[in-house]
Amino acid sequence: MNTAGKYGKWSGGTKVDREVFEEFQDDKERLNFVVTKIKEELQNNSPHYEDIFADFGEAEAKKIERLTKEGWTVEEIGNTEPSIQYRTIKQYDKIPTVSAIAKLRTGFKCEIIDCAYEPFIGLYNLPYIEVHHIIRLADGGEDTLKNVACLCPKHHREIHCGKNKENLKEILLRKRVAS
Repeated sequence: MNTAGKYGKWSGGTKVDREVFEEFQDDKERLNFVVTKIKEELQNNSPHYEDIFADFGEAEAKKIERLTKEGWTVEEIGNTEPSIQYRTIKQYDKIPTVSAIAKLRTGFKCEIIDCAYEPFIGLYNLPYIEVHHIIRLADGGEDTLKNVACLCPKHHREIHCGKNKENLKEILLRKRVAS
């Protein structure tokens, strides 16, 4: 099947993704209309619409358009009985002592400079802070004190998912080299 079109070539994803891409690739006007409608809805209902909107791709726009055409309302979209999927995963064994010492080393504070996070008290009556491996174990990083940093939940999400993640990683690496 030839998936090349005037707006690019589809690659990866599922059959549904490919079908959505093929339908939209020749109808940018319709796609732009749907995207504009989504953006208007998000602007009216979410203070973070720009971040959310950036995550919408052509497939999501198509799905929303299809559901709307079928008469679905926002309240009805979802799944009341989600299916279960079983997966085999690879997980690295970490030494709990490394995390404990890292938390004590920082006084349960986020290691990002000028972070104003005030930890809440967690399940074990200790301030809640998250321990992050600066170089991921999956990338050959070690489970050692020189490769972990304490981060507040916001910065921990940001170092994994944010636009600024590489800069944060560099800050933490420099901090470890200096100590």
